[in-house]
Amino acid sequence: MPNVYLFGAGASCAYVPLPPGSVNLDGFINRFFLDADFFDFVDSMWQGFCRGGQTLPEHYDGADWSWLELEQLLIDTCGPGFRALGMERTYSEIWQLGVPQELHYLRCIELTLFWQLRGVAAANLGTHVEFVNRLVRPGDSLVTFNYDPFLEHALMLGASVPGSELSWHERDGYGLPLESVESQPQHVEAAASNVRVLKLHGSIDWLHGVGQRPSPPFRPLRAFGRTIRGQGFRVYRHAGLPLRPVIVPPLPEKDYEQLGLADVWRLAEEALVAADSLTVVGYSFPSTDAQSIKLLERVAASHGGKLPATFVTLKADAAFERFRKVFPDARLVEGGFSVLAGGK
Repeated sequence: MPNVYLFGAGASCAYVPLPPGSVNLDGFINRFFLDADFFDFVDSMWQGFCRGGQTLPEHYDGADWSWLELEQLLIDTCGPGFRALGMERTYSEIWQLGVPQELHYLRCIELTLFWQLRGVAAANLGTHVEFVNRLVRPGDSLVTFNYDPFLEHALMLGASVPGSELSWHERDGYGLPLESVESQPQHVEAAASNVRVLKLHGSIDWLHGVGQRPSPPFRPLRAFGRTIRGQGFRVYRHAGLPLRPVIVPPLPEKDYEQLGLADVWRLAEEALVAADSLTVVGYSFPSTDAQSIKLLERVAASHGGKLPATFVTLKADAAFERFRKVFPDARLVEGGFSVLAGGK
């Protein structure tokens, strides 16, 4: 009885960058960001670099990356109040200026994500691991719009528990092929994955060549444990070519085929059509995600409107009403991801 779980940005907010007892020495914002407050986190990241006298992060062209340069570009393009516009609207404006400007902004998103990713141990992913251990079963699919690696790390942690029926590995767990970024990849003996993580908007730790059209096999960064924060600040290279993340830019019009993600979308639709239930966690159904809404409309039609659906959110809002237009009998769970994971 396969179940599908669909995750939006709200689910990532359950991540705990600094677990209780950690020392916060650099003014770090101890939560995950959303579109509206993205620039607060960029400021925190940049101040952390400047305060600590650290080596500045590298840009894809080998030069130092500078938030001050991007900030001035945002002021010139979007006005001095650009922060109030959020990430998606400002990215769209910068995208129109050309590829060099877009890459500067893309690197900003990448660096800010890695600045927040202080670890992927059980203490950081308590809600995600609890969800995996309590609800996920072999044959399920975890479909996500998020760039972060939280679900797959929670699956690996859950699968490591003695007696667990779960198995997940990057080799076959994403539904698309990956090749090591290392010159001589380590051979890993692992059982075949029996849960899939389908990342509809790509992943911060899938890499491809700058200036090339993304196409599988991508190259996994393999960010583990406490090393994850530092790994994003250098630009990885393969055969001399700089690599960048495979992520869908926050633009109103999204070309998934152009980004090498068409097969992931096909697999997600197949999983949803075959599912016995759908649970949506922390997804706002924005109007800019037209293809996502069309996908769910096709899935609802394939089930004759009878697919059991659950919508998990902090509190009932317009997003739930948009979801009910597609699944009129959807069940509402208020309180967010932690409530679902804990079975409260």
